[in-house]
Amino acid sequence: MERNFDEPEDIVTSCIAENYYNKRAKELPPGVAGIFGPEESHEYWEKYIQWMEENEPMSFTENDDVCNILNQICISRMEGYERTINEVIVGIRKRIFCREGWLCDLA
Repeated sequence: MERNFDEPEDIVTSCIAENYYNKRAKELPPGVAGIFGPEESHEYWEKYIQWMEENEPMSFTENDDVCNILNQICISRMEGYERTINEVIVGIRKRIFCREGWLCDLA
């Protein structure tokens, strides 16, 4: 099976997981997330941005806020990856439910 994903999968998947955890940690009462680990982490987000800087040709002017531009690109990509993952999970769930005879009218 050919794969056309040209980004570092380990960093991308870790970045998605880190982003997911950070979102959930913000929803918890203060101090509760600390029980499970650091309240927020950006280790893989920073690794992904570093990878983009080193591997993707981009042109900036001296007036550009490079950090903000890279963060916005990262946000957009991670949101897209998360949407794709959620769509796949929903599709799998629908197939399983229908195979088992539950809720086959899901469209």
